[in-house]
Amino acid sequence: MIALLLSSFAFAESLRLTLDVHDGTISVVEAQRVPGSVQAPPAGDGPSLTVHDAVGRTISEVTLPTTAHRSVIFPDGGGASATLTRGQIVVEIPWPESAHHAVLGGRTLTPNPPAPPAPGVAVAVQSAGPSEERLDLVFLGDGYAESELDTFAADVDRIVAYVLQVEPYGAYTGLFNIWRVDQASNESGASHYEQSPAEVRDTAYGCYYGCGGIDRLICCDDSAVLSEVRAAVPGYDGVMVLVNDPTYGGSGGFAYATSYTADPYGSQVAAHELGHSLVGLWDEYSYGTTGSGQGAPNCAKDGEAPQWTAWLGESGVDAFTPCSYTNLYRPTNNGCMMNTLQDGYCPVCREQAVLAIYGQIPGVILTESPAEGTLTLAPGVDHSLSLSTLGPDDGSLSVTLGHRRRGGWRRRRLHAQGVCGGRGVARSRI
Repeated sequence: MIALLLSSFAFAESLRLTLDVHDGTISVVEAQRVPGSVQAPPAGDGPSLTVHDAVGRTISEVTLPTTAHRSVIFPDGGGASATLTRGQIVVEIPWPESAHHAVLGGRTLTPNPPAPPAPGVAVAVQSAGPSEERLDLVFLGDGYAESELDTFAADVDRIVAYVLQVEPYGAYTGLFNIWRVDQASNESGASHYEQSPAEVRDTAYGCYYGCGGIDRLICCDDSAVLSEVRAAVPGYDGVMVLVNDPTYGGSGGFAYATSYTADPYGSQVAAHELGHSLVGLWDEYSYGTTGSGQGAPNCAKDGEAPQWTAWLGESGVDAFTPCSYTNLYRPTNNGCMMNTLQDGYCPVCREQAVLAIYGQIPGVILTESPAEGTLTLAPGVDHSLSLSTLGPDDGSLSVTLGHRRRGGWRRRRLHAQGVCGGRGVARSRI
């Protein structure tokens, strides 16, 4: 008798809160229950949100942030960050199976799952499957006039092609739905508040340089960006705003990313900033201050015992200061696009990106034969098991069988042939 278990990953839900922050106060714009698990929420100094079960018992409590953090990487190394006291932020917190509602400031929030993408609002650049079973990456364009929307489409195609050749994204192309929202601006370009006098453009999402007093930091009208995305692809997982301006710039945050599109660095900036908003990676250059490092997947508090000890000695992995903050440690000296503009992640960031991807989908197995369950098979006979998966395209898959013989259950690990990113067969004689 064989116990056959072909499910892949335990699946969870999260509570996604869109919050309006204004000089230390916050209000809820929207609360959604979205598929996937999340990293620990960012440390906050604001009011507490409590999660309750159906009879009102408290399950968890989280202190919410009252500011937004945005950063930009520089082409010659390093970068800068700004803490903004006004705008909108997105916070995701765990939503366990027993959760029923949340309470914030006396207001009861009963979140519902997002609706499917509205037909005709977003253009499908790549369709891989149902939104609740895939990662939805949404591109908006700012400063593209009506006559430049074809340029926007070409910019999206070029940057998508670049991002999907960066590992691990290249190994999981079948997990991504990619959308484009064609919204024309009244004027071409972006506003430049770092100049004197300021150069102001009338654009769809109000993107501008000079955010937080940093010349190359691009911010946008958060409300315009996030309301557009929620209307177009309610179950979005990552958002990139491409800014139609030749001046170097961009920004990363956990709500959405921005990037200019021009050569020579536009594609690299976009990929770096998506590392924040899509898979939750931190910057590995220094902001020049100290920080707690709470929830950082690729920055460690303890250089003697970082969370990536299994990778020490591989491809230059060790522990180097700084990592976002001067008291934290990064995995490599200069081997990652989260530190400097380059074409790939270090092994630690690749692993953390994969874990973040897995955490946002119910599994990577498409079909299996026979179906999950217990099989009774004749001894001494070859038996074939087959399955097809969504990825990884460049890896291998191990299948563990539990079989019962005299003395109880035993386990056997098989290595399937040609299974990853397609279909494969594993055989065993019991």
